[in-house]
Amino acid sequence: MLTVYIFQLQGLTLLNLPVRNKFDYYICTQVMDEEQFLTEWLDYNMNLLGFKNICIVNVGKPISVNITLKYDLAYKNHLNHDNSTKQNFNLCKKCFTSIQSQDLLLVQDIDQFLNIRNSKYLEENYDRYDSFYFADVRFGYVKDKTNEIFNKESKERFPMLATNTYRGLTKNLDNYNSDELRQLFNCSPRGGWNPCDTGNGKTMIKYGLISRLEPHFHETTKKNSKILDVDMQQMRLNHYYVRSREDGIFKGKKWEKLESMLGIIENNDFFKMVYDDSIRTSKQLR
Repeated sequence: MLTVYIFQLQGLTLLNLPVRNKFDYYICTQVMDEEQFLTEWLDYNMNLLGFKNICIVNVGKPISVNITLKYDLAYKNHLNHDNSTKQNFNLCKKCFTSIQSQDLLLVQDIDQFLNIRNSKYLEENYDRYDSFYFADVRFGYVKDKTNEIFNKESKERFPMLATNTYRGLTKNLDNYNSDELRQLFNCSPRGGWNPCDTGNGKTMIKYGLISRLEPHFHETTKKNSKILDVDMQQMRLNHYYVRSREDGIFKGKKWEKLESMLGIIENNDFFKMVYDDSIRTSKQLR
């Protein structure tokens, strides 16, 4: 954020007035008993990408004060009375008191990281679109135990982020264009999940145009809304790997998508084909 300094010649004090950019970025997430992953996600979004406005909608057990006091963020508890795990991102619409109609709101899961290769991309396209859709890189399965990721002796600033350095092939990153390769990597759907396609990513939307916030695609108040399908070479979402078969089954049951998670595990070989550590050099939002 820019700052304007105003001097008055007759000995009066200096005024330090913040000046807003044309728009600001806001991010909102829903969590359920995922505190062990939350610190890294917050550090990444605040300190690397530069998000200043973050909301956590908590539908699980209370998050510890070690997190709520450490980070300057909006924090809301919401109890699902019907015990449903369905994500309700419409709760994000009332998270922020400072958000303005021209600002951009991104709703995102904490196992996803926005990987920015071109920090000017959204600003250059802001005036032409109402929302921006980010495809995500399909996530896979590695054979380590979840607890091994939390190695206290690790020199990695973000030890869990290391699981994002392997990814599946995607035509949006110029990895394949043939039916032979799709057959080789067993690109067949299971539980609605296709390993050779990009994932159901997330949408960033202009706050003043929100009609409904769905988990992946949002509705605007405009009859003919203009949505930019963001070029994955410019910006994309990275997914965590499922860290063990047991962890994958647990996660699949928890979020009511067990069949697709089993498909991920069975197609494990597909995901170890590409080493891509670009997430480590992700740029700031602006």
